[in-house]
Amino acid sequence: MHLRQGFKRAMELGYRHVLTIDTDGQHYAEDAIHFFEALKKIRILCSLVPVT
Repeated sequence: MHLRQGFKRAMELGYRHVLTIDTDGQHYAEDAIHFFEALKKIRILCSLVPVT
């Protein structure tokens, strides 16, 4: 529920992308820039959580 609220608020503020990273250690917050750089290259946004 909190993620959806955050996604909705981001959209209200005009943001086009949201990245969430859990704390399982698979990804690190400082790697976020790499996700956005890749997104610019492929111009596709995949989401497993619907934004409503």
